[in-house]
Amino acid sequence: MTLSLTQSWNAALASMASTWAAGCDFRHGQPPLQGDPPFSAVGQNLYAGSGRKTISLTSAIQLWYDEKADYDYDTLSCVPGKMCGHYTQVGRQRLLAL
Repeated sequence: MTLSLTQSWNAALASMASTWAAGCDFRHGQPPLQGDPPFSAVGQNLYAGSGRKTISLTSAIQLWYDEKADYDYDTLSCVPGKMCGHYTQVGRQRLLAL
């Protein structure tokens, strides 16, 4: 299956992400959808570090992408018992808005 979708910046989604981040609630969740968005759900990837080590965004994205090994393209879901939801946020072709 080949999808040819265009990804675009969405100001309403950016506002929702900013509000969610400002709450400093380090957990996954479903923020209330504002207005009449062209999507029914949003996802977020979380990454944290501790100590004096500088956080590397490249390393975070690579860790999420590495979950690809646990994604089953035949079922469009994670291999049973494995986590791959971060990968689907990074690598999914159906991602429409950023």
